[in-house]
Amino acid sequence: MRLKRILALGSIVSASPMIEYASRLGRTIILSHMLSPTEFGISIALTILLATAGLVTDISLDKFLMSSGGDDVRKTLGAVHFLTVLRGLVLAGAIFIAAPWIADFLGHRDRSGHFDRLE
Repeated sequence: MRLKRILALGSIVSASPMIEYASRLGRTIILSHMLSPTEFGISIALTILLATAGLVTDISLDKFLMSSGGDDVRKTLGAVHFLTVLRGLVLAGAIFIAAPWIADFLGHRDRSGHFDRLE
């Protein structure tokens, strides 16, 4: 009986990551058919940039919020929201400032300020 419960909970817990990865795959398939190869390459490069920046700055606020057992949950939630917004603003600023170097690394220094056809 305990094994059945563990398997049921495991399937519930694994549903969210499976849906997340399936939606990423679906998005990539749709984009690959809608965009030119150059535009698709740029979108993949931006996706990798944002994912890497998210991984580097991840401080597991969601896990902290779930495990915090304090009495004042509203203050904790407010602090987590503030830190998440602050993290997003810092990342956006860093990417904005680093855009010329990122474009140079990708071989398109003259295109760092806008997206248009590279062909």
